[in-house]
Amino acid sequence: MLNARMHRWARGERHAFDEDTIELPPEVAAIDDRLRAWCVHDQETPQVVHVDLTHNVFLDRSGTPVVLDVAPGFRSHAYCAAVVVADALVWSGADVSAVDALGGLDTARPLLARALRFRLVTDHLARAESGDSTPTRGLDRYRSVMTSLVL
Repeated sequence: MLNARMHRWARGERHAFDEDTIELPPEVAAIDDRLRAWCVHDQETPQVVHVDLTHNVFLDRSGTPVVLDVAPGFRSHAYCAAVVVADALVWSGADVSAVDALGGLDTARPLLARALRFRLVTDHLARAESGDSTPTRGLDRYRSVMTSLVL
């Protein structure tokens, strides 16, 4: 079932794990290639997880978590956490110290690289689906995060 999914998040996830390849414009591909060099095999046992938690988990009035738009994947929980940290760094301008939530830079760098590849590709696919003809828009955010992580 998970392999049959064809939406941009599933395609981006498979690309990030080198299970599929998305053709990317040269400037996007250059960032993706640089990130790929930092990816290593995730040693944690995969399990069914929500692979796109950012902006999809809320608290109701009583403080109970409510999950919207479930995006299942068969990955490690560490990868899911890395996507949240990557989103905070790229989209919200979080300080690089957010990486500490993943165990520090040496542990987190491979996880973050994979998570950044996921977001880079899903952002690219979203622009392509919307007819946006500027494939390089937003790439500076990724470059900035990579620089701060010494990727």
